[in-house]
Amino acid sequence: MPDYASYLNTKYFGSLNGLRCLCILLVLFSHTVAGITPDLEAIKFGPVGVRIFFVISGFLITTLLLREKRSSGAISLRMFYIRRVLRIFPLYFLVLFAYTITALHTQKIDPSARLLLKYFPLFLIYAQNVLVLMLKPQQTILFALAWSLATEEQFYSVWPFIEKTLTHRRVEFLLFGTVTFISFLYLGGDKFLGSIHSFWRSVADSLSLEICLGVGIAHILNSPIGFRRVARLWTPYNSLIVLTLLGAAIAFQTGYFILAILCALLVLTCVQCESHALSQLLQFRPIANIGIVSYCMYLIHLLVHHPVLVLLRHVCRLPALGYAAVSFIITLIVTYFVSRISFVYYEGFFLRKKQLFETKAAN
Repeated sequence: MPDYASYLNTKYFGSLNGLRCLCILLVLFSHTVAGITPDLEAIKFGPVGVRIFFVISGFLITTLLLREKRSSGAISLRMFYIRRVLRIFPLYFLVLFAYTITALHTQKIDPSARLLLKYFPLFLIYAQNVLVLMLKPQQTILFALAWSLATEEQFYSVWPFIEKTLTHRRVEFLLFGTVTFISFLYLGGDKFLGSIHSFWRSVADSLSLEICLGVGIAHILNSPIGFRRVARLWTPYNSLIVLTLLGAAIAFQTGYFILAILCALLVLTCVQCESHALSQLLQFRPIANIGIVSYCMYLIHLLVHHPVLVLLRHVCRLPALGYAAVSFIITLIVTYFVSRISFVYYEGFFLRKKQLFETKAAN
């Protein structure tokens, strides 16, 4: 049974690395198996993984801020941004450098590489999510997946200041208004959003309903009244039920709004109480280990996948689905081990520095 005191004393949410593992597997599946097989390509596995990542980010960052404010009476923006820089920047800029070198060598034959070089300054300042307004519908750009990093960094640049300066009531009014506005856009469909290259769709994606829902979860669980109200609906099987519904929603290609709600509910049911139906699975060490290095896996998996696919097509003959399945397995294994090495020997150096600025409120 969820207990408010136990929740506040939770320093490490045990199921979140398991959820991160689910996220990165969905993304890898989308870019390998689904990306090669037309029947599966229409099912948006990857975007669902990114949406769960967004909910987790919104929840964790806000929880850290709320607990810091509760314990010390204030929020240190300087300490917050030092932690974020040490966690995000070193790996991101290293991978951006790798993509840039790749683009310089392939620009003559690859239009997506030329676009990366053309819009390179946007990648430097985490503004690449506005590229949808500049590219034509048929154009793709190398390292396009970094749009999600831009969305998160823009959230980090604004939300801590809001949490620091506004009262809880005003923050909740602002959050409610933002969620209502984004929901209005998405529920209105193409009438309001237009194509993926429209201004309003870019606004909706940049604000990110999922991040806002993660922020909302943090505020609800931080409040004794909110926590008690959510706890009344708790059963140990809620997480399993929500995951099943999410799987069905993905399979039947349910609308964006329902998927966003289910992603948020999945995170909620996994963090409000450490003991639930999925906890042992999500905390199983091999699964959790993938989640721990999921940030690096997300950034580098395409750098691994393309050479793997080219090599497979040169050394063996397989049907399209066979190439997809084998490339998924090899890409997953290689990406994990490269990411593990990065986490221990490269990111680890900066993470140890980051610990000097931790509030020790949550993972």
